[in-house]
Amino acid sequence: MNQKDLLSISFSAFILAIILLAFNIQRGEVQPWDEGLYAYRAREILNTNLWWDQTSVSLGGLYSSTYPPLVPWIMALNMKFFGVNLFSIRLFSIISSAVIIFLFLLCISRCFESQTSFLVSINLLLSSHWFTYSRQGMLDIPLIFFIVSNLVVVLNFLQSNSKTKEIAYGILITLTFSLALMTKIVLSFIPLLFLIFIYHYFSRKKFKLALLFFAIGFFISLPWYIYMSIKYGSAFISAFFPPHLYSIVEGNAKPLGLFYYLNQLIVSNPILIFSFLNIFVRLKSSRFKSFFYTQNFLSDIFFFWFLSGIIIFSLAPTKMQYYTLYLLIPAFYLSLEFVTLILDKQNLTFRFFSMVFFILSIVWYFSPEIRTSLKDLEINPIFVLKSIFVSSIVILLIFIYWFEKHKKTISLYRSKSIIVVIFLITVAIIFTTLLDRENRIPGDVFGGEKTSALLKKHNVDTVVYVFHKVNDSDTLNPQLAWYTEGLYFGKNKSKKIIFLPIPLNKVGLEEVKWLNKYPNYYVIYYIYSKKVPKKILISSILKHREILLFTPNYIVFGKEVKKFNQKEKLIL
Repeated sequence: MNQKDLLSISFSAFILAIILLAFNIQRGEVQPWDEGLYAYRAREILNTNLWWDQTSVSLGGLYSSTYPPLVPWIMALNMKFFGVNLFSIRLFSIISSAVIIFLFLLCISRCFESQTSFLVSINLLLSSHWFTYSRQGMLDIPLIFFIVSNLVVVLNFLQSNSKTKEIAYGILITLTFSLALMTKIVLSFIPLLFLIFIYHYFSRKKFKLALLFFAIGFFISLPWYIYMSIKYGSAFISAFFPPHLYSIVEGNAKPLGLFYYLNQLIVSNPILIFSFLNIFVRLKSSRFKSFFYTQNFLSDIFFFWFLSGIIIFSLAPTKMQYYTLYLLIPAFYLSLEFVTLILDKQNLTFRFFSMVFFILSIVWYFSPEIRTSLKDLEINPIFVLKSIFVSSIVILLIFIYWFEKHKKTISLYRSKSIIVVIFLITVAIIFTTLLDRENRIPGDVFGGEKTSALLKKHNVDTVVYVFHKVNDSDTLNPQLAWYTEGLYFGKNKSKKIIFLPIPLNKVGLEEVKWLNKYPNYYVIYYIYSKKVPKKILISSILKHREILLFTPNYIVFGKEVKKFNQKEKLIL
């Protein structure tokens, strides 16, 4: 396929991404935590004109201002031109995601057929984690945009023979790396991994030039870091040593442990099981040096990126769902490489087990009830029926394997068969995405806007905030801070708020008794998760107060009513 046709296909993927990601983007609410933190910070930039350092007006001070300000800057500019709304908050993430799809397709088409590359790129777009976080105003998708842009520019830099093009691409290396450094700390250094393979595969001259352009990008971003380090000292510098790597942060320790990200990747898209099979093939067929260097520059970069990422994230005590985003780009490349270049070279037994793992991954992806049943150790009729169905498929595959092994049937366990299945999966995911309108409203936490409107309407000066405590930052609530414009939560709150923390995963009846000390104040009960034991607690509060507002994640109770007699009817 010529370059013009390839650009047309890539642009089509870009347009499709924009349409799918932007649909209903104005619906929903600003989400806690990250989106609310950066949206609040961006609005304060406009209100106070503090473009360089927003610590004095950010939620929690350095808690949310240690991250570089590039994305809040862009959000603030969007708010200036498009108004203070969800569109302005999420626009940059949507555009970044769509451009990534365009660049990724352009990049992998260098190595694979454009049709298959297009198929995989659409799967990246529609993978659950990617689609979810591309529609929220966070830092991660923009950062990945700068990382992928940097990789594409590096590839063009390495292939350029003209001095003029070399300098032009070098300037873009500097720009994309400096923008990454101004987006997020630590993970923004991922592009430096590219230098390892430039050193191994290319001339020393190319390596030195690339190193120079990366160094210039580093020094361009340095003034902001130096300023913050001088002004805030160790409180800011400690952000360079992420506690996620050596301690449990914000209660994010997952029961799956080392297998958490394996599960997250398969739940995101079943195709990604092949990325792990790719690693296995390399491991069993290579010596240590060739394990990392296979004479394929792009493949080695994605392999090292994925392997180092999955090891570091899996070993870290803190597990964050959105970290899966940083594994998706290399995982999809490795999966495509396995299916198109590696699978057919393996023996029949290995190809058989690859197909079995793939089928199991598909079932795992499309069957949340099976995942829930296994997690809660509960057996229900749906679980039994699907288990029988899966067992039947596996038995059928074994039967076909036996026939194929004895040369009595045509080959099934080949890349062509799997590509057909991938196509069918892609169609199914597209239809699911288009039909599932409710889940296409970005976010999981709702009710903050109505709660804030009620507080403003009644001009409430003091409120008791009841919440299940995970860590000290739970007293911030960026969603309520956003919709109350910092009146109750924020650096300069003008209203009084009394915090009443409830132990995590406990009923909290003893703590609720403290509400008797505040009979004349409204009570906000924030339910951050469906898993918290809330029914008995709500029933206890209803003995003395009535519900003024009931939302998915917030319940507002009125002032204490003497001899209040209402049937304790649990709405949840």
